[in-house]
Amino acid sequence: MSLAEAFSSEIRAELGRQKMTGLTLAGKVGMSQNYIAKRLRDELPFTLTDIAIICDSLGKPFSEISQRVTASLKS
Repeated sequence: MSLAEAFSSEIRAELGRQKMTGLTLAGKVGMSQNYIAKRLRDELPFTLTDIAIICDSLGKPFSEISQRVTASLKS
């Protein structure tokens, strides 16, 4: 799994924990549903700026999300 795929996987997992859809996330972060959906499906990678904005909108510090990503890559 690539780093980009690990980040999108963790974002999908956090969306599930918060019972939030990609459409809701797109609205919260001011991005199109298509933009978010392509990245959640790993068709394109999220940018670092995207991830920072998404972390804020999910109420999670970037450090927490990145630690989960790092742990998933080590397992």
